[in-house]
Amino acid sequence: MFIVETQKIIKAELVIIGGGIAASSAAVYYGRGASDDKKKQSYLITGMFGGQITQTNSLENYLGFKGTGMEFSDLIYKQVEENFINSNIIHDMVTEVDFSKENQYLIKLSNGNVYKSRSVIIATGAHHRDLKIPLIEKYRDRGIYYCAVCDGSLFKNKQVMVIGGGNSAFTEALYLSNICEKVYLVHRGEDFPRVESLLKEQVFAKKNIHIIKNANLKELKGDSLLKSVVIHYKNNFQEEIQVSAVFIAIGFIPNTRIFENYILTQDGYIFINENQEVFDKNKKILKGIYSAGDVDDSKYRQGITAAAEGCKAVLNLLKYLRTIDN
Repeated sequence: MFIVETQKIIKAELVIIGGGIAASSAAVYYGRGASDDKKKQSYLITGMFGGQITQTNSLENYLGFKGTGMEFSDLIYKQVEENFINSNIIHDMVTEVDFSKENQYLIKLSNGNVYKSRSVIIATGAHHRDLKIPLIEKYRDRGIYYCAVCDGSLFKNKQVMVIGGGNSAFTEALYLSNICEKVYLVHRGEDFPRVESLLKEQVFAKKNIHIIKNANLKELKGDSLLKSVVIHYKNNFQEEIQVSAVFIAIGFIPNTRIFENYILTQDGYIFINENQEVFDKNKKILKGIYSAGDVDDSKYRQGITAAAEGCKAVLNLLKYLRTIDN
């Protein structure tokens, strides 16, 4: 437990940690479902609003919206402001948490303030595991992408590349094979031991998926847009391949560093039950603490599922609060 100065403790009914779709959905549903008194003591804490969706150049698979990820994020923020108390949207980073006392959960910010809250919704998201190669930032959204479902349609009948050797990479390649003329799947190893058998069979059966093994992506080439890449093989042979896009699928890193004292999956995600409730290391439910979005979802990772989880977490939370208030 961290030590706090009494004068810096802010009592809260709910603290939502995060600023992406899941956190925003939770804020909107809580703002509309909670009493005015509870809303006045509830806070949304986010270091940077928007989350992963802001990196999407063209969002076309979210019902009711078509545009850029940044435009979508702006609309979400306006909706949060309309339903949540503006002064309770805190733009700061959570540096430490202490969930040892039930319904007296401590959340410490980088400015030194500490919130003591009856309940918490964790929606800190995840970030893409990236490649460490030159020009990766230059070509982000100009040839470098991380979501085939989100951006694959931009490259219909073109040649693209997927980097990775797990289920995510195979799923991306399979999806793109139905859109693109040719898909290169590049894996640094020889085998694919982590890939599900059925998925492997489906990819191997696709004639327009070309698998490159024992190789790494080393160089990006182009002008304002990506035009080609250089692949380096383990036998020191190099090859330049013309592609319009590279989809990086080497995994995600959930933003769970401050929650590492609590139950995480093998891949570092927060472990929850069907009600979005979070467990401690003794596999005991932390009453009043819920999780939503990519921080606990290692499978779907879609904006619409994150929104659904944010809604679900709040509905379960409101039900729980009514139980302990009566």
